[in-house]
Amino acid sequence: MKRLKKKIQIVLLVLFMCALITVGYLLKVHYWNYDKPINEKEKIALEKKEQYQKDLKGTGNKSNIIDLRQGIAIIEIEHNGKDDYLFELKTNENQLIQTIAKGTGDIQRKITYESPKEEAYILNVTTNGDWRIKIR
Repeated sequence: MKRLKKKIQIVLLVLFMCALITVGYLLKVHYWNYDKPINEKEKIALEKKEQYQKDLKGTGNKSNIIDLRQGIAIIEIEHNGKDDYLFELKTNENQLIQTIAKGTGDIQRKITYESPKEEAYILNVTTNGDWRIKIR
């Protein structure tokens, strides 16, 4: 009986260690690597640092006017909450260029956009939750 109890304790300990390793790996992939470039365009944009740096935060719906220089921009979005969200990049004439993200709940997403010329754009946020946008 004591041997069986000891074996069960060892198996449970091994399973617990495997679970810790898995959680650690998932956290590393999701959070620690978030700021690292995901593709060649991003790498180039980060090296050149050609875009205006912008960090916007808010709660609820908002139309943000952002200036982009010609070239590659990295747009990072984050939404916190259980609410629906919609992030859209539009021209300064309110024409949709790209839906960056649409869904429900928490999200972190990063895209690259190649601006053909220096001009103002509209970044629309539609939600009741908290959000953040970083441009680099």
